[in-house]
Amino acid sequence: MELEDVLRAIRAARFSDGVRCPRCGAQPCIRWGHGRGRQRYRCATCRRTFNDLTGTAAAFAKKLTLWPRYGLSLQACVSVRTAARRTGIHPSTAFHWRHRLLAPLCTRDLEVLSGWLELDAAWFRFSQKGRRDLDRPPRRHASRDPWPDIRSGVNVLIAADRTGHILTELVGPANTTRVMFEELRRGLADRVVGPLILVSDVGPYGPASRLATVMRGKYHDARPGRGSGRDSHLAHLDLARAYRSRLYRWLQPFRGVATRYLPNYLAWHRAIDRPLRNTMTALTLRWPLASSFG
Repeated sequence: MELEDVLRAIRAARFSDGVRCPRCGAQPCIRWGHGRGRQRYRCATCRRTFNDLTGTAAAFAKKLTLWPRYGLSLQACVSVRTAARRTGIHPSTAFHWRHRLLAPLCTRDLEVLSGWLELDAAWFRFSQKGRRDLDRPPRRHASRDPWPDIRSGVNVLIAADRTGHILTELVGPANTTRVMFEELRRGLADRVVGPLILVSDVGPYGPASRLATVMRGKYHDARPGRGSGRDSHLAHLDLARAYRSRLYRWLQPFRGVATRYLPNYLAWHRAIDRPLRNTMTALTLRWPLASSFG
């Protein structure tokens, strides 16, 4: 693919609703010449100039004609070396491109949850994979340890509603396998709307029950035989636990993920998993549950 074709595709996708300034967001922009094959613009509000790639992951990138081919490898979720071999680049370049493309997903892939909200957590070992300045001797086959220390890991909050929306967020070092109240409130901040019904298996005095009280919602205990009320048969964690299983299974081929890059991988998996969660069959099966909201 030629450079002009790549730039035309980026321009069509980025400015589908009109050219907007990437700095102030104003839409009155005029063309302002060309530079290195890129169309330049000038904002009529802030008077600053920009081009087709300003403010995107492709800004200042080299070998831009290889990005569509690399995007196919990213969509296929292959390893860094496999992506490098398919694209014809060095593995270090493939690794740099991967996180350059995934980083914007962490801030743009923000789904809003509502209604019945299932709360679960995933535990990951703290990893400094790829670092050369370790403050300890390197471990060999650390993932094969059958009894890892819980305090040597991190927790990931998993929240799933009954309409297919998912929230996964790294909430910090793990003292236990459960997410604490402050971490839970910080992870759900500005990501939920409307009256909520929180479902968890940590008991009626756990952080989820406390958060439901603070948010003026309801709480259901998902432990077997502990539920009460007319909607207790709907108190389950099937969706959240199924997503956790898919996340663990998806990460296995990568053979460990550095903790500093874990949010990028969480956003990557949410994007890959979204078509599975939003199929017509899944939505059809969840429509009857709407009558139980409130």
